[in-house]
Formats: sequence, structure tokens, C-alpha cells
Amino acid sequence: MEIDVKYVPDLVENKRYYQFTAIDCASRWRYLRIYDEYSNFHSVRFLKELIEIAPFRIRAIKTDNWLSRVWLSQVFKFSIFGKDSQIEQELSLA
Repeated sequence: MEIDVKYVPDLVENKRYYQFTAIDCASRWRYLRIYDEYSNFHSVRFLKELIEIAPFRIRAIKTDNWLSRVWLSQVFKFSIFGKDSQIEQELSLA
């Protein structure tokens, strides 16, 4: 599963929004959410929602964006997705 976070280019009512996107590399199944903050809280929320809604078990999560790697590392370090998780964290340099 590849995850990326991008800011929505235009402000909406003078506020910035962020699109969290997950795409399964094999099936191309996709899940995305828009949040008004780019925070650990929203990162954990997105991952929990993703795990619940995905029609298959997520075995690994990969990002290729430096900021995504930073927040994903923090999410894994400080949340339920830590060392006891069955989800591997892959940090790609691509």
C-alpha cells in the first residue's frame, strides 16, 4: 500500500486542506480523505480508517515523499502501529 499526502492547491474559505491517499500497488484499489490539518492525529485517523475499510489485509505501507516518511515514522513510533503491528513500514527513496 502506497500512501501520500498532498496539500490541496487552492484555499477553500481561506483555509488549506490536505489530501491523504492510499493506493494498493497490486489491485490499484484506492482510498482518500481530505483533512484540514496535516498532523499525527489525522495520520493515525487515516490509517485506522484505511485498515477498517480496505477489502484486504494491509501487509506493508510505503511512501516516497519526505514529509510523508516523517509523519509515517512518527505515527508508527507513537501509536498502535508500533513494533507489535503486523504492518511493515517501507520508506522508499524513489
